[in-house]
Amino acid sequence: MNKEAQRGNNDFREICKLLRDRNFLKQEAIMDKLEKLIDVLNKLEEANIYFQLGRVRNGSVLVEAAVPGQLWEIEFSRDGSIDVEVYKSDGNLFDEKQLEVLFKD
Repeated sequence: MNKEAQRGNNDFREICKLLRDRNFLKQEAIMDKLEKLIDVLNKLEEANIYFQLGRVRNGSVLVEAAVPGQLWEIEFSRDGSIDVEVYKSDGNLFDEKQLEVLFKD
């Protein structure tokens, strides 16, 4: 076997080892999830949309984004799921008396 064929064979064996290695697979899965989060953050920045990162439960990252009349909550969970909630304003504005109502309830 020539050196190039042997090198290709060694590369194939190395890839097979990595695929059998559960830790490698976990790292790959983590990177996929992280890439999804980073893609969303990049899109928000490109669109000049204000956002902040937070955490409301263990094993997840919350992205809160604000656009006029809307609040988006995008939650990235450890299991790879992404939940999106959109809160839309009904257009009603209140005066400061509404603060008492908010804190009363």
